[in-house]
Amino acid sequence: MRRIGEEIGEPVGVVATGGLASVFAEEIPLIDRVDPDLTLWGLRLVYKRNSNK
Repeated sequence: MRRIGEEIGEPVGVVATGGLASVFAEEIPLIDRVDPDLTLWGLRLVYKRNSNK
């Protein structure tokens, strides 16, 4: 994550997702935000767009 930010040349935001995201976030200081349900929200949006609802 650090190397990607260096390559881009500007700060990057890091979001941990999934059920164990909070466990990793406690140990990895580069993680800015924890959202255990981000993937589920994304899947919901894809479903809504594809189902025309």
